[in-house]
Amino acid sequence: MTLVEIENKITEYTQKLGNKILKRRKGNKYKEFPIPIHLRTFYLNEIAELEKLKDQLKRQLLPLEVAKDIERKIIRYKQKLEQKTKVRTENGFKLLPIPDSQKEYLLIEIAKLEKLKSQLLTQYEESTVITWNNIMFEDGRILLILKNSVRDYYSLPQSRKSFELLKPYFSKFEIPHAKAIIINNKIKTIENINEITVALNILSIQEELSKDLFNFPDISFSSINRKYINITNNDISKLYKLKEKSKYIRILCELQSESLKIIPITELSVSKAKGEIFDDSFLFSVEKDNIVFIIWESAEINKATYVFKTNNNNYFEIALLIFHYITSDESTKRLRLRKAIKERNNKLGVLEFIDHDSLEQWVSKLNQTINV
Repeated sequence: MTLVEIENKITEYTQKLGNKILKRRKGNKYKEFPIPIHLRTFYLNEIAELEKLKDQLKRQLLPLEVAKDIERKIIRYKQKLEQKTKVRTENGFKLLPIPDSQKEYLLIEIAKLEKLKSQLLTQYEESTVITWNNIMFEDGRILLILKNSVRDYYSLPQSRKSFELLKPYFSKFEIPHAKAIIINNKIKTIENINEITVALNILSIQEELSKDLFNFPDISFSSINRKYINITNNDISKLYKLKEKSKYIRILCELQSESLKIIPITELSVSKAKGEIFDDSFLFSVEKDNIVFIIWESAEINKATYVFKTNNNNYFEIALLIFHYITSDESTKRLRLRKAIKERNNKLGVLEFIDHDSLEQWVSKLNQTINV
């Protein structure tokens, strides 16, 4: 409750204490009586609690009021610094700056007041952790909606209004260590804003990749790789918590070539019993001289790992074909890949599949496959 709301409530309860109740007496005459004892006790207790709350709130607001007075004094001192003094000279009157001694005094006083104001405001600072639910995306900026109805815009060039459509997808990812510092219901600053910026850059990649799912086949993996050159695979790994998903994915993160990006991808499975199922999976890329091995790993541990082979010249073309294939509604895509492995002649370049029987066997077979 605000101070005004508390005072209004106290006034309302005080008025109710003075209310009278009309009761019919003998002879159809009415007489006024005070409110019942239990109501009187209730209102008195509520007024006492509200007065206590009002005092607490005043004590909290006092630093802010003092800080406002200090700010007004700082403004007056700064205005004095800019003032000109009318001085008589041989050529008449001239407007000259204030004397150096006075200027030095004012600058010292302003520095003292700024320090005191900062100390007072720090007492009233509060911080809150930012989650995706606190963010509403707009083009070029975000609207932060925090506790106690704090709403404030924050400029962020990476933000796009279209990210609102992706919220169901990425709301499961935490924003690491980002929090807002609030003073007087205004956002003073956002700590670790870079964490949100990195996340938005990665989500920009996800948005471009998702276009393909809506029949806009204008994806260019090579341009994506260049466009987001400042995003590291470690950034992607942290956002998606890859190393926490499975011990297999953790190993693939270590093998991933830094010159290429880990590609988040949603695998679409279709079954008569369950309908459409969407599972998180990732394409890892390992360069060996002129050869690039693309490794498809699902977050679902019961699904096998698939290894594809291409060269540097054809990497982006093959990666796009694999992306198309995994996101398609083909119901037997994994079975067809296993058949293609036997043929040793397929356009995707699928080389091998590796079941997750044990970590030792999986690592051994993976090393054999990518060291051929």
